[in-house]
Amino acid sequence: MAMFVAWILPFHVISHSPHPCRLLLQLLRPYPFYFPLPVPLSPTSIISNPSVVQQRMDNAGLPESRYIWPFYLRDTPLRCLYRIYEWASIGRPLQVGYETQYFWDQVSWKVEDIPDPRDPDPVRYAVLAGFAETMAICFNERIDLGLLRMGNDGLTNPHATYLRRTLSPEEFIAHTERHHEKAPGWTAGARGPAEPFVFQTDCWSGGIFTKRNIEICGGGNMDWI
Repeated sequence: MAMFVAWILPFHVISHSPHPCRLLLQLLRPYPFYFPLPVPLSPTSIISNPSVVQQRMDNAGLPESRYIWPFYLRDTPLRCLYRIYEWASIGRPLQVGYETQYFWDQVSWKVEDIPDPRDPDPVRYAVLAGFAETMAICFNERIDLGLLRMGNDGLTNPHATYLRRTLSPEEFIAHTERHHEKAPGWTAGARGPAEPFVFQTDCWSGGIFTKRNIEICGGGNMDWI
């Protein structure tokens, strides 16, 4: 039954997307196997025209396409990080949380392995770095509860209960710390713009962003525990 659903769900998602034919062609294009990174949207263009982000997501069938194998097998960690930046830029913190959960479920993706985008825009580069660092922190908070990255909460939650029952407190801490995530090394060099850049003013950005002169929502929604 699960296999049947896995094969039928993509057709359901595609047929209900705003542009089904375009999405189908994107998913069926055989080369390159991994989807390329779309041309990044500048912070100023997003602020002046927020609908450009939603249009881009609609063209990719997002957020629904995150859950179908023709998409997630060919997606990349850097593409996911840029989507987090775009969702946050238009004040969609819930989608930031959903993208973070999606990254968590891609167990082969490690936060520290997110490649350096070498983004020429200092604001965008700072936001990407801030979310990568925040993701590592939030993942570790989850891991410290015994919730390891197993690709499925149906496995993760019972396994956490098993660990708490069978390991001593010291063994439990040692075991979870072995699974800790780290921020990519390149984030340390992303210092942000010289002058403050404000995406939103009605939220708490957190020190990871404010130290880079960035005001943006969404970091708190990465911690979806």
